[in-house]
Amino acid sequence: MKKSEYDFIILGGGCASLSLVFNLINNKIEDLSFLIIEKREFYTDDRSWCFWERNCNNYNHLIEKSWEKWKFSRNNNTSYHEVHNYSYHYIRSMNFYRKALKLIKKSKNININLGETVLETTIKKHKVYVKTDKTSYFGKEVLDTRPNKDAFSNKGTLFQSFLGYELKLNNNNFEVASIMDDMRINKKNFIFDYILPLSKNLILFETTFFSKRLKSKDFIKKELMRKLKKYDLDNNKIVREEYGVIPMGFIKKRDKHKNYFYGGQIGGAIRASSGYGFLRIQDWAFKCAINLKKNKSFLSHTKEKRIIKYMDKLFLNLLIDDMSISPKLFFNFIKNISPKLFIKFMNGNTNYLECIRVILSMPKRVFIKYLLK
Repeated sequence: MKKSEYDFIILGGGCASLSLVFNLINNKIEDLSFLIIEKREFYTDDRSWCFWERNCNNYNHLIEKSWEKWKFSRNNNTSYHEVHNYSYHYIRSMNFYRKALKLIKKSKNININLGETVLETTIKKHKVYVKTDKTSYFGKEVLDTRPNKDAFSNKGTLFQSFLGYELKLNNNNFEVASIMDDMRINKKNFIFDYILPLSKNLILFETTFFSKRLKSKDFIKKELMRKLKKYDLDNNKIVREEYGVIPMGFIKKRDKHKNYFYGGQIGGAIRASSGYGFLRIQDWAFKCAINLKKNKSFLSHTKEKRIIKYMDKLFLNLLIDDMSISPKLFFNFIKNISPKLFIKFMNGNTNYLECIRVILSMPKRVFIKYLLK
């Protein structure tokens, strides 16, 4: 029979909550009970997580492919990046899910309920009540990790919408990971392709839109098929597809409760100007687990550094004001800074001096014009 009371309840069973599971088990937190509530009835191979890192001891068992060199292109101009001891790593979501579910199954204090939708959460004194479409639970604290685009401010937010196919090829002529390939503008949308050669006969080919409104799967599919045809890949077998929308902006102000916490996308883990979040989620998950071990309490995601938030706001507002400058802005930035600084900027790990170097790498006329305006 299912329990109705737990020490801690986690809403959503995505990357953030499952990353926390890894850290709960690694830190041997066994004296507290956890319940994860996930609306999916089962997990599918629905996405990829990629990141730059020097040492990946924590993820070696999950990394499927790594590249020591990566590239960007615009108007037939290409810029290659390579950093000593750094690689660009690829994790397949299904491997991540399976590993986490296996650990949960073996655990005596962590449970996950799939196929259950949260309807309401109520905070009363020192208890949090969670009502789902199946039953009700109560606990000491709640951690909300459910993606929610409506939690982002309407002002200064872009949407990164993408659709990709994993294709089976007879001959794979792609060798280098293409992070932003063929950067272009079409009807006020900034578009680029993301191409990862996974093996001798497998490739992940995605088309990404930066736009003021999110793009549907069918909308992106037209552009994706056009590019696949250009590469003579449109007749290859589709092994799987992945579609997603990442809000690029900042979370709205919300009421604070001492026993209600936020993690993952809704907690502010996604870098506003890049959409990258995997390593930031891992950093939060580690700190949250340590806090649970020491203080018996969840931990919300750390607030963005003031300089990073300022830069991201400026960057996003520039794109929103005039999307046509995006290809030039991104390519100049990539070409004019060191690959190592690029990695730090994408992950949000730059210090004040490095932030100034990033600003100086941008087209100065564009920034001056915007600031004067």
